[in-house]
Amino acid sequence: MRNLIIIAVFFCSQIAFSQLTEGYIQFSIDVIAVDTSLKTKQSAGLLHDSKMEIYFADKLSRIDYKMGRLYNTVMILDERTQKAITLTNSSKGKFASIASTKGIEATQMKKDPKAKTVYFNETKMILGYKCKKAEVTSEGLTTTYWYTNDINIDDKNKSIINPNAPGFPLAFSRVENGVRMYFQASNIQYELVNKEQIFSTQIPAGYRVMQNTFN
Repeated sequence: MRNLIIIAVFFCSQIAFSQLTEGYIQFSIDVIAVDTSLKTKQSAGLLHDSKMEIYFADKLSRIDYKMGRLYNTVMILDERTQKAITLTNSSKGKFASIASTKGIEATQMKKDPKAKTVYFNETKMILGYKCKKAEVTSEGLTTTYWYTNDINIDDKNKSIINPNAPGFPLAFSRVENGVRMYFQASNIQYELVNKEQIFSTQIPAGYRVMQNTFN
């Protein structure tokens, strides 16, 4: 299954920021099998209790995935040293990979000029923000967004926002391979403590390095 869109969102009650340079957001992930086959239901069951966490600061970003009982993955990018690491912990063991951020940039999502967006006259409140609904179809897949125009992230951090998304998404969902995954912002902070530890690219003890392409 392809990764759903990676985004970062920022919030402070009743205050709209024009540019944001540092923050944290946690997304809860609801997984539902829309396909009634046993295999799909079992796959969805393994993904229960999933979440995504995003941290960002000047030239630093980190994304943590907890994909139910299947695996945990941490991806950290440090543009200051042009170093990126990925840590994966699953039933198969603990593995790490190291790469250059230049290589990561080459694989980041680009804006799709053929993407089609449909806007709806529907709204709902998420974390105190009034969000509007839209659907974006790109490369044959349709993603539903609940977005706000009251939040912007600093230009240096736009690599963690889907360029095809309208406004700033606080929730999004997609059905793929018979499984519906719904991400919604559930916890946000706008100041990070102990950034050196959060964004450390040192490989923790117990991880086996599988790849090293950092020059």
